[in-house]
Amino acid sequence: MTQSEIFHETSVVSAAGLVANDGAPCSANLGVPSWPELGERKGYSGSGTGLNRCTAPLPVIISGQLGGRDITMYRSVNKQIQLTEIRATDRDAFVTHLNDADIHRYTCRIPYPYTDACFDQWMEIVAGASAQYGEPINWAIRDRKGSLIGGIGFDNLIKGHRAEIGYWLAKPFWGHGIMSTVVAYACQVAVTEWELARLTAIVFEDNLASVRVLEKNGFAHEARLRKYFKRDGVFSDAFLFARVLE
Repeated sequence: MTQSEIFHETSVVSAAGLVANDGAPCSANLGVPSWPELGERKGYSGSGTGLNRCTAPLPVIISGQLGGRDITMYRSVNKQIQLTEIRATDRDAFVTHLNDADIHRYTCRIPYPYTDACFDQWMEIVAGASAQYGEPINWAIRDRKGSLIGGIGFDNLIKGHRAEIGYWLAKPFWGHGIMSTVVAYACQVAVTEWELARLTAIVFEDNLASVRVLEKNGFAHEARLRKYFKRDGVFSDAFLFARVLE
């Protein structure tokens, strides 16, 4: 896929049910521990994965002091997109991007409204997960200038076995094929570096944009989860998708 295709590709339906794009948020776990103090609406959400079999080496730089939370991580997805650790300086971008009704509509794990306190709690979760696994497993998605435009990460990660993947992308960047490219890269990491045999994602049944991302990246529909989500007192079904390494 060329850089032009990455930034001009569109999919089928947006989170608002209007023009197609694959940047719409999903309703699954974003790969974060729970937010018990926030009830069901906790963490971050999304879905998607990438290629099942990858052999190419992945460029990554990890340095700094993990105990001091001063980690420097850099992964180049392509010339336009990079992945890094989530930083304290990302607070304003998180608050700005996540106070969006369309992102909220298809997520049960992103607090809404999203405040500075939400970001502080999230940073504690990120630090704990990084310490547990010895490296960041929740990453910031950045544009070529280094500005934060989204996030991607893993939940219930068992290296050598399985994990659930999720993501979110700021609305100004929807509809350009960015998330399909990023989750493909994330799956490559999961398969080649962590030797995962199974990746899963859970989405709202009517979130067709996220279903499109999953299907484009080789996920198969495994099940309908009846009344899986409960938000504002209303139950919603969900779809379970999985990519299994044969």
